[in-house]
Amino acid sequence: MSTSMPLLRTAKTQKCSTKIDALEESLIRLEEEKMEYLKRKEENRQRRQQITEENAGRKEIDEDQSFFNSIVPHLKTMDANSKILLRIGVLQLLQKHLPQTRTNSAQSSTEPQFTELQIIRPPSNQPAYVPHNFNSPNNTMMALRWGIASAGKISHDFVAAVHTLPSSDHEVIAVAARSYDIASKFAQIHNIPKYYEGYEGLAMDNDVDVVYVGAIHPKHYSITKLMLESGKHVLCEKPFTMNEHQTSELLQLAKMKNLFLMEAIWSRCFPIYHQLEQEIEAGIIGDVIYINVCLGFPLQDIPRCVNKDLGGGGILDVGVYTVQFIQYVYRGYRPRKFVGSGQLNEHGTDDTAGAIITYSDDKIGIISCSTKALLPNEAIIVGTKGTIRIPTFWCPTKMITPEKAYEYELPKTKLPLNFHNGGGMAYEAEEVRRCINLGLLESPRMPHSETLELSSLLDLYRKQVGVIYDKDDL
Repeated sequence: MSTSMPLLRTAKTQKCSTKIDALEESLIRLEEEKMEYLKRKEENRQRRQQITEENAGRKEIDEDQSFFNSIVPHLKTMDANSKILLRIGVLQLLQKHLPQTRTNSAQSSTEPQFTELQIIRPPSNQPAYVPHNFNSPNNTMMALRWGIASAGKISHDFVAAVHTLPSSDHEVIAVAARSYDIASKFAQIHNIPKYYEGYEGLAMDNDVDVVYVGAIHPKHYSITKLMLESGKHVLCEKPFTMNEHQTSELLQLAKMKNLFLMEAIWSRCFPIYHQLEQEIEAGIIGDVIYINVCLGFPLQDIPRCVNKDLGGGGILDVGVYTVQFIQYVYRGYRPRKFVGSGQLNEHGTDDTAGAIITYSDDKIGIISCSTKALLPNEAIIVGTKGTIRIPTFWCPTKMITPEKAYEYELPKTKLPLNFHNGGGMAYEAEEVRRCINLGLLESPRMPHSETLELSSLLDLYRKQVGVIYDKDDL
């Protein structure tokens, strides 16, 4: 199923057409500037070569040439919005190296300038995010071989979703669980060739490229650490770990091992989130100043949602989605004040909790979560010119803006699912494949910096409500 964004033109978004035309002209100028830039670089190299060693300066030129050459193939398969993001990034690179070619170069700043929703910009050596088309004829990257750590309900949904993707792109080749019987039954249901009792066998399996960790919260840290130490890329379910300290350790380990690591905030990979970026970036609702987001279900009869030893509590189970949404829309801003409150159950975990988060520029976010009651379960984004509403914001297929409503179909799974819109896990699986094949160590959709910040905010949230786990040092 294609995840390409439909080109949706409205009266206000028509203004974007002029900007796109201007950027098309910029791309032509960019090619000319590139040639002039490379010419000057070569001239400088030759002058330096006369007084230094023979190869002095050549490496930098070759790297620049390689950078420009790497852009060309991607332009052929990108949608219009993705081309714009890429062009902006390239123009900024030229502006950095050739300030004399830009009249406003003196006004540039080394400090990042954030707007209400910052364009996703990975580190300078990584490409901008491009929504991937599962059925694209140019989809020639190698298949990703998955291993599954834990054989519970969420893992079932993940594998079912992966199987909606082309088998030439994704293979699930092994599963590990706490017992042999559980692993073998899961493997039989999903037609997985290898299965293990315990996670060490999966970690040592040389046929596995990446591991999806779908265990209960307290197991995320130890399983992810095992897989990273064994040379495996990892997609770990939310919450990433039980606290910021554990999160920081895993991120440092992945960096040291040069491995891809991503927190499975699947919401970020849904088409609606990308559409939301475009709507806010286009100024459809003006300056965003208020967000209200809530998520709650009656989950008291599910031990992992309430028992402290199992990492229970609404904040880590469902509240994480509300915090990440505020973080996503106010991307680039840091909270100035966080005031949380809630009620604890007999297990010492939170049944219901809420918080008010204030940011600079008079921006406010209000979040609430519950494992005791069904909440409205939607996100409301209010700007100076209008409001956007997103039902089921953590796995959305619909969005209502002042001008129109958007709706996207989900990948259709062959097996019944345990969680609402579970087929959407295919989006994050494909994002992992895209990143790994591009040599990225983190996803621009959920970068390590935001995973660390999210862990820190969840720690603060729990501390104010009074939820403390054995692993904590709050």
